[in-house]
Amino acid sequence: MPVDIVFGTRSISEDNERGIAAGRLPGRLSEQGRRLAAELGERRRENGVAAVLSSDLARAAETELPRFRPGARVLIVGHAPTRRALDQLIDGRPLEELVDADFGWREGREYRLG
Repeated sequence: MPVDIVFGTRSISEDNERGIAAGRLPGRLSEQGRRLAAELGERRRENGVAAVLSSDLARAAETELPRFRPGARVLIVGHAPTRRALDQLIDGRPLEELVDADFGWREGREYRLG
């Protein structure tokens, strides 16, 4: 039985609103970002999520996901590149297509692993 992955894009920061891509630099959520983060929590509260992973490093998914029981739902919160990595690894979308894709904030999506 597969593991379901629920991906939620990390929320909008004050830097994002100023047009700055802060990457791994520390930052603060904007007012809109705090609202969107709260909405994500509300949407997923009764969604059967077994765990929440917030690292955008590939080794986190490689170390955390295999230990979940089949049929588990796992919420990963990350940046757009994390979503693109899932699009490539799970959905098989070509990297060239993903590199040119819109980089803007989007509400999450769901994947099935296995």
